[in-house]
Amino acid sequence: MLLKFLGWLLSPFLKRNKKVMKAKNCILSPVEGKIIYKKTKCDFLEFLKNRKVINVGIYLSPFNIHFFKSPIDGKIVKIWEIDGKILRMKNPFYEKFSKKIILEIRGKIRVFLIILPAKFFGRIMLFKKKGQKVFQGENLGFITLGSQVNLIVVNLPKTWKTIGKLKAKISIGGKLFCNSLE
Repeated sequence: MLLKFLGWLLSPFLKRNKKVMKAKNCILSPVEGKIIYKKTKCDFLEFLKNRKVINVGIYLSPFNIHFFKSPIDGKIVKIWEIDGKILRMKNPFYEKFSKKIILEIRGKIRVFLIILPAKFFGRIMLFKKKGQKVFQGENLGFITLGSQVNLIVVNLPKTWKTIGKLKAKISIGGKLFCNSLE
């Protein structure tokens, strides 16, 4: 009984090597979780405030896989570590004032991954460095128990359509956006 409980408790850490199928002309979900919102703006990052963006927030429960993967092929051009408060996710200022790591990946499309750790277990480990090439579905890092990841897509072409549905569960590597012409 104890072994079953430990297996259940540790399952998010044991599922790390889930294979992600590459999807040409698609942007994949970097994490497993629940899509909690889709916005057409990003108020909490000054340099994106007046840009055309799509901001998808994905909540990770303590029992989801906590590895985050690259949503596209590209190169990590910038990494920001922003020190802030460790706030509860339901706090209305969570995104703006919380501690976070931001990765900018440029490929055919420019995306930002914003990793926001949970209040009590707020640790993020990155496996990649600035300047490294990354491939779609490749492990980028790990977040401890419960958190949120925002995927921000800048200037998504009009031929691309949203696949991921609001309030739906999405698996790591699930399709969020795809080119409807291909």
